[in-house]
Amino acid sequence: MVSVIAYSVLFFIAAFGNLTVFITLFRNRHRRSRVNLFIMHLSIADMIVTFVMIPMEIGWHATVSWRAGDVACRVLMFCRPFGFYLSSFILVAISLDRYFAIRHPMSISDADKRGKLMLLMAWIFSVVASTPQVGDDGAPSGARCGVAGHGVGMRGCGSEIALGMGS
Repeated sequence: MVSVIAYSVLFFIAAFGNLTVFITLFRNRHRRSRVNLFIMHLSIADMIVTFVMIPMEIGWHATVSWRAGDVACRVLMFCRPFGFYLSSFILVAISLDRYFAIRHPMSISDADKRGKLMLLMAWIFSVVASTPQVGDDGAPSGARCGVAGHGVGMRGCGSEIALGMGS
């Protein structure tokens, strides 16, 4: 029950913060800058975590079972790591952009194109890294997201990921 409350509080804080950032940047999109573009994509990635992963964790911790079927399980198994990968890769892209801005300050003409390319690569790498989660790991239909041992578990990539309900 403590984890449900903690995830719920985290959900509201993350939703408020990320929606505020996204709406502010979206309203001021006429002020186009690379940094704003990076931050907008980072808030989108964090909203994927906030609105997909956190409610999924709350549901699993509250019910200790999976009731949405195999297709929903596969979709959510893809989305669960996707948000984390995307956030991480966008942070790497922001770091690289700042590195290039400091190391090569006179190459401003390439910076916008390079920034958009890095964002595109962050999205592509995130999709590629998350795709193995939806593959057929030999689990029977419906067993991918089910009760595993003492805790709720998810099967992906041929392994069991325990979510900590009594394990």
